Amino acid sequence: MLELGDRTLHDALTHERVAGHDFFLVRKMAADLARALHHLHENGRIHADFKPLNAVRVGSTWQLIDLDISCELGSALGSKVPSSGYCPPELAKALLVATDERKRRVDPGKLASGYGEASIAYDLWSFGAVLFHLVTGQQLWLTNHSDDLNPDDLVKLAAWPVDISSRWQQAVSHPTLDQAVAFDLLRSLLQPDPRVRLQHFGGKSEASAMLRVLDHPFFGHSAQRSIKCVATSEPFQCKSLHDQQAYHLFLSHAWPAAQDRVRIIKERLAECVPSCRTFLDVDDLVTGSGTTEVDKSECILVFCTRSYFAKRNAMKELYTAPWCNAGPSLPSSSPTRRRTAGSTMPRSRR
Repeated sequence: MLELGDRTLHDALTHERVAGHDFFLVRKMAADLARALHHLHENGRIHADFKPLNAVRVGSTWQLIDLDISCELGSALGSKVPSSGYCPPELAKALLVATDERKRRVDPGKLASGYGEASIAYDLWSFGAVLFHLVTGQQLWLTNHSDDLNPDDLVKLAAWPVDISSRWQQAVSHPTLDQAVAFDLLRSLLQPDPRVRLQHFGGKSEASAMLRVLDHPFFGHSAQRSIKCVATSEPFQCKSLHDQQAYHLFLSHAWPAAQDRVRIIKERLAECVPSCRTFLDVDDLVTGSGTTEVDKSECILVFCTRSYFAKRNAMKELYTAPWCNAGPSLPSSSPTRRRTAGSTMPRSRR
């Protein structure tokens, strides 16, 4: 049984302003998916069709789906044809040979024999193609609804050059420091020769290639933000919670209108105040409507949208909030009382 994903990476790239902008989230997405691919490789398989439609967010983690093309390392590809928009040049060459131009169909047998044995180098390329989109905000190739290339672009992919500078400059005219560091990684991931591609990340074990990817400075380089105390200039630390089931902050919002935005709030807090334990229903709610967790929270942040006050569960959280430890924190242009974490509604009294 699979966990329920709330959004595909394709949807996130389309509707969330992350790719090419928010490198904290870009690193988080890419690192989660690199670890997921490593798990497959460690178990002797490749995905063979890694692309944004085959990655989903479950809670706060990105995971892989659609393993029907996945195959064992060293074996031949199966009967299903992978998406050409995220396949490596070596498979593009095999696709050109295996395609009947008159019928516009691919012969799976010819494709399998033309490609050869399944290699981790395949997934390295696909990961590079997805990372290119995350880092630049543009797809490496324009694809159709099935994530396939048109015939002309398939020929170009088969003849992919060693130097990707021209394609990079088309996508990024004035790279940021984050993008410049990512470019160094992409040059290795998008090598046309699968043997050279694998050598960049092979190390002692090919199965650890994705771990070598995660060792790259792109994943270690981060101008991490932090919230500091004005008086001491030291990073802010939340007080310890005596109850292991308690939270420093409860994020109250109307689903689905504000879910993506409050998730960004939670992930930003995890970066800026690692000691802050934050409740977000999609990650932390096990049973009930969330009012129990409101009672166990130090502060409540209400993300007001047009539909918020029409949602029954949101109203339950709001009505419960005045009796909790600290009262709800409401974004407001004219707050009645200020605290360091935001504007706070005065606590109601019975």
